[in-house]
This record gives sequence, C-alpha cells and structure tokens, in this order.
Amino acid sequence: MFVLFEFVLDHIDDVLAIVCGQFLKVLFGRWIDGWMKRAATRKAVQEEQPSEPCLLPST
Repeated sequence: MFVLFEFVLDHIDDVLAIVCGQFLKVLFGRWIDGWMKRAATRKAVQEEQPSEPCLLPST
C-alpha cells in the first residue's frame, strides 16, 4: 500500500498535467478549431487576392 502511495506521489504532477490538458482540450477545442479554420481561410483569401502594401508616412 505504501509503495502505491509513493508511486502516486512521485507521478501526481504527470497525472495532473494529463488530466488538466484533456480538460483544456475539451473546453477550448472547438474555439481553437474555429480560430484555426478562420485563419486558414483568411490566409487563402490573401494569397488569392494579394493586397497592395500599406505605405506608412515618414516622420
């Protein structure tokens, strides 16, 4: 029993990292997927229709 407890204490940070990572993946997964799709679409549109470079006035 003590060996199991010691093992859990040694690896609790790994377990917490995995659990928290999965929780964040579920929580923010859809938002991140949507953001990545919008970014890819925006990049594709910019490649098809390159805008003229914006010239900044010199000061």
